[in-house]
Amino acid sequence: MRVLVLGAGGMAGHVIALSLAAKGYSVTGLARRDLPFCEMIVADACDIQVLESVFKQQSFDAVVNCVGVLNRAVDISPYTGIWLNSCLPHLLSELTANSPTRVIHLSTDCVFSGHEKGNYQEDSFRSANTLYGRSKALGELNDSKNLTFRTSIIGPDINENGIGLFNWFMGQTSLIHGYTNAIWTGVTTIVLAEAIALALERNLTGLYHLVNSERISKHELLRLLNSLRTEPINIQPDNRVQEDKSLLNCRTDFPFVVPSYEQMVANMGKWIIAHKAQYTHYRIKEQ
Repeated sequence: MRVLVLGAGGMAGHVIALSLAAKGYSVTGLARRDLPFCEMIVADACDIQVLESVFKQQSFDAVVNCVGVLNRAVDISPYTGIWLNSCLPHLLSELTANSPTRVIHLSTDCVFSGHEKGNYQEDSFRSANTLYGRSKALGELNDSKNLTFRTSIIGPDINENGIGLFNWFMGQTSLIHGYTNAIWTGVTTIVLAEAIALALERNLTGLYHLVNSERISKHELLRLLNSLRTEPINIQPDNRVQEDKSLLNCRTDFPFVVPSYEQMVANMGKWIIAHKAQYTHYRIKEQ
C-alpha cells in the first residue's frame, strides 16, 4: 500500500512515516526539507500547484495529513494558519475525489472550548473560542470515504526546538508547575501511528475520537513523563488553570484499543530508545 505523509518532518508525521514503513507500507513523505527515513517530496504544503502535480503524477492508496499550524502561530499568521488548518484538508479531499485515494486527517480536542465540563462526543457542538480551535474545526473531514482522527497528541520530536509538550518537558532542568485542574485525554504519536495503520486496513471513515475515554490531569501526565527521564525534575501541583477538553469515544465500529496512559508513556520511552539516532537531544532512562 502506498501512503503519502504530509508534514513528514513534524512531531506526528515522522513517527507515522517511520511506523508505517516498518510495517511494510511504501511511504513517501512531503516536507519542506529532505529527510533520511523515507522517499521524499521536498515542497511547501501551501503551494497548491505542487500538490496538484503530486496527485496527477503519482498514485497513492492514502494520504495522511499531519500538517498544521498550532495555537499562537495561527494568531500571528492567520492567513497561513487558516489555509493549512481549514482549507488544506478539503483541498486534499477534492484532489482525491475521483480516485480510490483516501485522506486521513488529524484534528484536535481544541475544537472545543473546554468550558463545558468536558466529555465531548464525536457529535458534540464544536465550541472553540480561539482562532486555532475554530480553524481546526473547519478543516475536519466527516464523510463516507475519508477519516478524521480527533485527539490530542504528545510525542518525541526530531526537531530539538519543537514546541510540543514532551519536547518542552524534556528540556526543563528545574522546578515546573503541573496543572491539576487541566484535564487531558489523548494519545502518544506512537499509538496514533498504530491506529492509522489499522484504520487503513479496516477502511475506517468519518470522524473518530482516538482516546481511551479515561481522564488524566496535566499534572499526572507530567509525572508519567518524568518517569522516562534519566534525571527527574520536581513538578509542583498547580490548580490555577481550569480546563476540561476531555473526549469520549462513542463509536463501536473500530477494534483498536487505546492503551492506558502508563502503557502509552512506557512504550513511547521504548520507541525513543529504539530510534535513538533520531533523538540525540533526549536523555531517556533505559526500560
